[in-house]
Amino acid sequence: MTKGRIATGFFLAGCALLLLDAATATPLIAPFALVVFMAAFSSIRHELRVTYDAREAAATENAALRSDVERLEHRSRDITLLAEMSEVLQLCTTLCEAIDVLPAYGIRLFPGFDGAVYIAGADDARTLESAAAWGDDLEDVTALNRTDCWALRRLDAHVADASKAAVHCRHHARDARAMRVCIPLLAAGETTGLLTLRASSGAPLPANAELFADQVALALANLRMQEALRTRALRDGLTGLYNRRHMEEALARELGRDDASTGVLLIDVDHFKRFNDTWGHGGGDALLQQLARAMQVVCGEHDVVSRYGGEEFVVVMPHAGGDVVRARAERLREEVKHLVVHHDGQLLGSITLSMGIAVAPDHGHTVETLIANADRALYAAKAAGRDRVATPPPQMVSRDAA
Repeated sequence: MTKGRIATGFFLAGCALLLLDAATATPLIAPFALVVFMAAFSSIRHELRVTYDAREAAATENAALRSDVERLEHRSRDITLLAEMSEVLQLCTTLCEAIDVLPAYGIRLFPGFDGAVYIAGADDARTLESAAAWGDDLEDVTALNRTDCWALRRLDAHVADASKAAVHCRHHARDARAMRVCIPLLAAGETTGLLTLRASSGAPLPANAELFADQVALALANLRMQEALRTRALRDGLTGLYNRRHMEEALARELGRDDASTGVLLIDVDHFKRFNDTWGHGGGDALLQQLARAMQVVCGEHDVVSRYGGEEFVVVMPHAGGDVVRARAERLREEVKHLVVHHDGQLLGSITLSMGIAVAPDHGHTVETLIANADRALYAAKAAGRDRVATPPPQMVSRDAA
């Protein structure tokens, strides 16, 4: 349509030129020719303006479309990365393994941003410890208190741009050129950690940051639950020592090795019932916990220290002969005499230990036989007056079943 109108304009302009040429012979035609020429010029100018405006509008629309396409491509790439990260995190078996994965994805998902992930401390729920970080200008904050961060207080994302009036978190250093984003890691109603991002002031808010935080929070919560279940399956709930099942499995593995001896130390707290009657069950539990810590200090790095049941404990000592087992037992027996146990503001009484030793292969080759002989040795220590270390009397040694 526009091309037709432009052609018409040029046709009229041509006619006007012919009329002007004829006006040299007939002057009365000149005004009419001039009117026709002006009309043609106005039509051509209008149509050219319409064409130019249409092209400008098309260019603007194309630029907007290209921008939308780029944004969709970035969005698609981020979604792919997030899906990949989620899959990798699901394959992780420990917290440390999952934490090592985060920087590689943080760098790619948030270009231009420095980032860090803090996780809730295992011993103190009020403190979060630095676990992972990425970027060129990292802040040297190894731990922070929950009250230092507004995102943790509000349980919602918190943005503080130094170029604008904003409430800043105490765990961030003041920088007039920086924008900071804090997002709590929430899973099943619990705060498992914190994601922090830092960029130049005025930078656009990072897309997918909250989705990233949600995936990380869920992965960390799942891994912590798995670790708790593994610990519960291996550890005694009161003392934190290995439980009887794990001890027996560890002893069976050691006995499967034919190249070295293995020592077993069976420990019993003397007169524990009297101690419990005097100080109550709370006092008895406090004593067992303190005793467990003392045993871990005295025993070797590779020894398997376990609670056998009640006030009895078993220590499996790989590659240890009778002399080594007795030396550690005697040291432990002396150490516990100086054990200081407090409970409910009271200093509890002292204790002594009786212990029985059995060593493979001299006292057996199976778990059952070694434990039975260590128990006979413990009985001999009790019968001799307690507070001593004994080996099984020769006439009481049990033999492996055929």
